[in-house]
Amino acid sequence: MPNLEHDLDLAVSWIRDADALLVTAGAGIGIDSGLPDFRGPQGFYGAYPGLQRSRLGFHDIANPQAFSRDPHQAWGFYGHRLQLYRNT
Repeated sequence: MPNLEHDLDLAVSWIRDADALLVTAGAGIGIDSGLPDFRGPQGFYGAYPGLQRSRLGFHDIANPQAFSRDPHQAWGFYGHRLQLYRNT
C-alpha cells in the first residue's frame, strides 16, 4: 500500500539534492507566462507574420524537413523561440 507522506518526503529530498530542476508542461503554462499560442493560427501568425506571407503554418516550420527546405528560416524560427523561452 502506497505511503503518500513517505513518497512526498522522498520527492522533497530529491528536489533539495538536485543541481537543477526541469519542468515540462503543456502549452497552457507557456501562454500564461506570456508566450504566443503557437498552435492557434492567430497567435502563431501574430508572432510570425513572415511565415503567414509564405503560407507556412506551425507544422510546416516545426519539423525536421524545414531544415532541409530552408535552413536559414528554420534556424531563425527556433532561435526566436529559444529567445522567447529564455525571456519568459
